[in-house]
Amino acid sequence: TYDPNLVVWKGVITKYSLLIKKVVPAQTILHQEDVPDGGMEDVDNTVCIEREMEMNRYKYIQTYCTTDDLSVNTEYSVRVRAQDDKGEWGEWTELVFETPPLPPGKPVLKKAHSNYIAFDWESPDVYTRYLYCVEQAVSKSDRSLKKDERGQVASTDGSLEWRVVDTVSETYAKIKTTTALTKCRFRVKCCKMDKPVHLWSKYSPVAAFTTAVPPDAVANLCITSLSKSSATLEWAKPTNQAQSSAQNTASTSQTAKAQQQQKV
Repeated sequence: TYDPNLVVWKGVITKYSLLIKKVVPAQTILHQEDVPDGGMEDVDNTVCIEREMEMNRYKYIQTYCTTDDLSVNTEYSVRVRAQDDKGEWGEWTELVFETPPLPPGKPVLKKAHSNYIAFDWESPDVYTRYLYCVEQAVSKSDRSLKKDERGQVASTDGSLEWRVVDTVSETYAKIKTTTALTKCRFRVKCCKMDKPVHLWSKYSPVAAFTTAVPPDAVANLCITSLSKSSATLEWAKPTNQAQSSAQNTASTSQTAKAQQQQKV
């Protein structure tokens, strides 16, 4: 209720104090010697940034702060409070946020059927449920693929365009494609399913089919000529590699010269 005898004084804000802490789960402390002197209460939060914004000569106080070098897949606690021209501090206002997760790892392409490709990858960790977004690269000259499945223009990367081909909750996807296997390029990103806002990770490395199987070990390695300061080595090409016409008529050889130190 209104009281005419009560005078309410409103101070002028002259300073803001900001504190950012990294939230460290207590279960990450594996050994008793890792517990600080203050006990487990000092484990929960690690101070990353402590900053004060004061009124400058233009009588303006910034009400924002940008911080870099945050760790991925990490929860942070932010606290901000204000101070008036009498030096009185107000209550803390707190916000908790989490940075995007690590990207999926080890993406691999496999041919499943004539028009299908199996694409699988590794989850960032085994404790969290993730949603995965799979993208395929197509050439910019292919006008039929200028938009993704939702009708949105695909993101570009050099001479390629990336379009969303699937969104899954497992660490694999079966994709139908008519693109030649040697031209297939896929990548995947992820976000945590249990968060209200989907913060996407960076993309995984691009997965592609190799042009050929790795060669077998070379055969029949031998020394055909040996002198005081040189040696001639000869070997046969791996059995799983095609011989060229020139190599069918001449053996492959390599001359290795090594100067020997004279014994005095």
